[in-house]
Amino acid sequence: MKKIQNLNRSITSNKIKAVIKSLPAKKSPGPDGLTAEFHQTSKEVKPILLKVFRKIEEGIFSTHSMMPVLR
Repeated sequence: MKKIQNLNRSITSNKIKAVIKSLPAKKSPGPDGLTAEFHQTSKEVKPILLKVFRKIEEGIFSTHSMMPVLR
């Protein structure tokens, strides 16, 4: 039950920052080829990710429709 509650919690700006900070250096976390260092130093990435997650939570995007973007 606790795991389900964790999955249903809102994604916060602090959580996004923590995940980006924990990425291994000189590795690309996704298919875009951008390294963790890029994500850690870019000020624009965090607000954009937060907006996307908010839209998903609001039901504007379904996670299924975002799969091509998230892969």
